[in-house]
Amino acid sequence: MRWIILIIALFIGLPLLELYLLFKLAGATSVWVALGIVIVTGVVGGSFAKHEGAQVLRDVFASIARGELPVDALLDGALVLVGGVMLITPGLITDAVGLLFVIPATRRCIRNFIKQRLRRKFAVVDTTARKVQDIDFHVK
Repeated sequence: MRWIILIIALFIGLPLLELYLLFKLAGATSVWVALGIVIVTGVVGGSFAKHEGAQVLRDVFASIARGELPVDALLDGALVLVGGVMLITPGLITDAVGLLFVIPATRRCIRNFIKQRLRRKFAVVDTTARKVQDIDFHVK
């Protein structure tokens, strides 16, 4: 039930909020300024996401060449993909969130948060020792 509410909020509520903010921006400035912001963030954001995606791909190959699992690079790739889609989607909120996913410093914080949540969700239980062990995502 919780997922249904979240999906409804994302697919109905967010576009309505985006439209409301764009109309407010157009009213406060002009239609051309609002349209220019949407176009510029789409083009520049898409280009930046493409650049960051290529960097993530190089990181994946470098990790594999070192014999490591590219966990961080793959998570970065997923975040850059989601961020790129959000940046080319018209709207102010999606642009802001997409930018957070694409910028390396903020992406690192989001990646570490996701890894922390995954570690808590997927704990390994050793039934013989009766203790919980954390999964280490950095396998070398």
